[in-house]
Amino acid sequence: MSVACRLATESDLPTLNQFQRGIIAAEAQYIPRRKDQDYSYYDLSALLSDTDTRIIVAEHQQRLIGSGYVQKRPSKAYLQHDWHGYVGFIYTLPDYRGQGVAKKVISALAQQAKAMGLDELRLDVFADNQAAVATYKASGFTANLIEMRYPL
Repeated sequence: MSVACRLATESDLPTLNQFQRGIIAAEAQYIPRRKDQDYSYYDLSALLSDTDTRIIVAEHQQRLIGSGYVQKRPSKAYLQHDWHGYVGFIYTLPDYRGQGVAKKVISALAQQAKAMGLDELRLDVFADNQAAVATYKASGFTANLIEMRYPL
């Protein structure tokens, strides 16, 4: 399958918003105490215009099939690097999953991060989302920190 990655544009926003709904629906099962009302993770229009963020889309036969973003963020004071690339908004349409689309998007995000002068990518993933964890591991990520919760 031929997949091309490129920077997203304003004209991609309707599809990107559909991708966001797909992410929210898929992750709902991993969010205890989630609100029952409609919500969004991202202001995609703002991210498109943010000079420290690059949104990448994956296309197959002129159809958007995947997405992701990398954002320049400050690193912890104890780390050697002042900034890192934070990866988010990774999504692949269900019919294209398991075909390396997310890996191609992450590779394109890594290229964008390097062009921004960054030398490390980081991301957050729900521990129980084994499909996403496996995708990130296959793309070269390793587990680094686990956030834990204790309901009262």
